[in-house]
Amino acid sequence: MTPARRAWVAVALLVVLDLFMIPDFHGVAWVDGAWRGLPIDIMEHGARLCLVAIGAALVVATGGVDLGIGTVMALSGALAARLSAEGYGFPAVVSAAIGVGIAVGLMNAAMVVLGRMPPIVATLVPMVAGRGVAHLLAGGAILAVDAPWAVHLGSGTWLGMPLAVWVATGVIAVTALLLRRTAVGTGLAAVGSNLAACRIAGVPTGRLITVAYATSGAFAAIAGLLAAADVRSADAHSLGQFMELDAVVAVVIGGTAITGGVFSLGGALAGALFLQTLTVTLHAAGIRSDVAPLPKALLVLVAAIVAHPKFRLRRIRSTS
Repeated sequence: MTPARRAWVAVALLVVLDLFMIPDFHGVAWVDGAWRGLPIDIMEHGARLCLVAIGAALVVATGGVDLGIGTVMALSGALAARLSAEGYGFPAVVSAAIGVGIAVGLMNAAMVVLGRMPPIVATLVPMVAGRGVAHLLAGGAILAVDAPWAVHLGSGTWLGMPLAVWVATGVIAVTALLLRRTAVGTGLAAVGSNLAACRIAGVPTGRLITVAYATSGAFAAIAGLLAAADVRSADAHSLGQFMELDAVVAVVIGGTAITGGVFSLGGALAGALFLQTLTVTLHAAGIRSDVAPLPKALLVLVAAIVAHPKFRLRRIRSTS
């Protein structure tokens, strides 16, 4: 069984556990022209994590890491709130918010490709500085996001499902189609497997790494817009907090090699939905939100150990 399939099995098992642990978990009902219930809430809030997990999977596939995901979410949310308050319309707000995410991604790529900086160091810079810029944009306050577009995006539905689910589904479907129909997916995996060999072979490694980081920034910006619209406010301090950890956990759970070279979009989606469902499970078990990152960190440790080549080699030898 592939790691991605194991991740989907884990999601199914956790859902079965929640059916017994949470009395109202199965209570999905059609109310006022839309589906309502805890599973719908998991998909709606998990849409943001699915987006950043897909972006993170592309970066990790190249052997890199993006620590600025949460910061980009805060930046895009604060910028959207500021522009909306100044009277700008939906197209301008969305373009600017996604543009700032792409800009941060391009800056990360430039430091990795041109500056030859380790990805963890390169992305640490915007992670630290970017949230300060978000505070400046917000003027040190929590800005309201109550424009008509935000109200519709945060609480609107289509065909009975929240708009956030449709936005994430559309973005991820287009990404999967492009990776399948072009050589970008193969190129990203090749870069992560052996960067030096790819350079010798003439593979445009710099371009591929740039695409990965820019895509991660764009997806984080979209997630920031969805988060700000959901709560109708942009808090530069808390928006996107710990999202970097969640993205890495989702990617590793889904079978993407943390060292690069192997990635799975389906596995990243399964990992994201597993984490979102796990958050609900932990809340039902009475575990505080400030303690919740601990089991997530333990999951990363376990997944990293299982995915390590020496561990797999020993497992193969023990079964042979």
